[in-house]
Amino acid sequence: PPPLPPPPGASQDMTQVIELLGTTPMPVDEVVRRCHLSPSVVQAILLDLELAGQVEMLPGNRVALTGRS
Repeated sequence: PPPLPPPPGASQDMTQVIELLGTTPMPVDEVVRRCHLSPSVVQAILLDLELAGQVEMLPGNRVALTGRS
């Protein structure tokens, strides 16, 4: 499926994280490394996206897009 569009008003950092993720689970550490953002910024973005129903946190500190907009 095509990537989800960022939510309205999404920051550049959030957009970068969304574009990196897919429906295949990825370790959060890999997201941090690829985005060149601090772990705290990535965790805050992932929390916002999880609360919006766009990502799912999975066992093993992994994250994936839910496929829902």
